[in-house]
Amino acid sequence: MQHYSLKGWTTGTCGCEGSLGCSCWRSSSPCSQFVAYQIEAGTINQVDVAGAVLIRLIAGDGGQSILYLDSSLSFSQQQALVSAFTGRMGGKLADLSRLAPIQLPPKLAPIQAFRQQQQVSVSVGSLFQKSDLKAVNFECQV
Repeated sequence: MQHYSLKGWTTGTCGCEGSLGCSCWRSSSPCSQFVAYQIEAGTINQVDVAGAVLIRLIAGDGGQSILYLDSSLSFSQQQALVSAFTGRMGGKLADLSRLAPIQLPPKLAPIQAFRQQQQVSVSVGSLFQKSDLKAVNFECQV
């Protein structure tokens, strides 16, 4: 039986500079988005993923997304996160993956995420850096 239990925070933004969850992705010309996840506590099929950071980049032209995993994660943590976040394990993460299916394989990059109260800054290697983002707590399990 597959199982995950995750608790942490998420943040993101879109190309139109709207907030996380803006409605422009439902329009005929959606913008690109990124969503960051910081897992503060959690397991996926008994693999401890506490401390993991991952980023989902969503292309505005077709809803496809690319998953970036922190390159410091172990191989078993990477596999577990891919299984959960691609929707293979069901639950809320499967619902999200149906909106913007993840192209495989995932990309590995050094990811930094800093949170001070509700303010967050995120960087993915030399790809991009965003700051002054708002953190939203999340918890999901299946």
